Amino acid sequence: MILYQIANVISIFTSLIAILINLTIIRIHAKQPLLMSGFFHVVFGQVITELIVNISLLLVNFVYVIKEDKAEKFIAVFPVFFNLGYIANITYNIRILIFLMTYNTNREELINYENKNNSDNDNLTHQNSLAFVGLSFKNFHIIAILVSIIHTALYIVNLLYQAMELQSDNWFWFYYFIYGAEYWYRILFFIPHFMYFILSFIYLIQSCNKNKISNHIYLRSFSLYNFFSSFISLFFPIVLLIHWLGFKEGKDPNNPFRGEYLVILLFAFLGFLLASSIYRLECYYVHYILTREGKNCLHRWGYALKILFCVQKMERLNFVDLNSSFIYHALSSANDFLSDANEDIEEGTQMMDKDGD
Repeated sequence: MILYQIANVISIFTSLIAILINLTIIRIHAKQPLLMSGFFHVVFGQVITELIVNISLLLVNFVYVIKEDKAEKFIAVFPVFFNLGYIANITYNIRILIFLMTYNTNREELINYENKNNSDNDNLTHQNSLAFVGLSFKNFHIIAILVSIIHTALYIVNLLYQAMELQSDNWFWFYYFIYGAEYWYRILFFIPHFMYFILSFIYLIQSCNKNKISNHIYLRSFSLYNFFSSFISLFFPIVLLIHWLGFKEGKDPNNPFRGEYLVILLFAFLGFLLASSIYRLECYYVHYILTREGKNCLHRWGYALKILFCVQKMERLNFVDLNSSFIYHALSSANDFLSDANEDIEEGTQMMDKDGD
């Protein structure tokens, strides 16, 4: 019981910090016209899904801390909103990974910049001009929303189907993952989690091989974030399998205080909160804005709070990345640019040494 209370308190604290980070980033986007265009718009939508997840975690843990019987009657709302936000977030990442692995920078540059003939005849008025054709990322939002709604609708149907067997005094928040584990089809709900892990692993391997020349976009910070986040997402089906095996072996599957469930899910929740929060703070454009008054943690948090509570006026960003529709600036961290620069310097030094020899 003490472990359960500690887990709730830790989750409340971390989710509250994550919510403040999400709200700050949302406000940064809203106040910067440049951050509401191109690929930044995709990131903006994904941050909103993270906010939904974090608010769900905060509220459900707060309900159990205050131990209000009336409040617990509304606890069933938690898994619905959590699932809605979490599946949308996973779908966003899956779509982004597929996009980065199939995006051809050379081909898109030829498509984006095309010659336009402004004259229908060959006379002196013939002019050629270059026109930028922006990429549309609306399908990222449409796919994420549709998959999330369909997945959540199926989950609600499953929840209602099992409601007849669910005692009101046995409803615990992590039953979202393990209740009804005796039904084998529950593992099908975690298909997006497995897809996310496989794609993130492939992207991680490709991103680590920097010696291979490629026309696709491989970002190390984004690959590490996705691999860690996808690995954490596997904790949920792992708990389901553990519970299912325990049920098959004749153990009590309805014991809400089984230590292995609570510990594994605690790591899953904390892992998601830490992975998403750290990555968002280290993104180049967020890091660039929050370090205006200093690079240490206190300065960055102070500046973030000023932005969040409308005390600080932000300067307009002047990124120029038209060829890739702000893809690099939206997903890269400052370390990506520094590491690439260091590699270029090292390669140049090696070439100079060879010429000197």
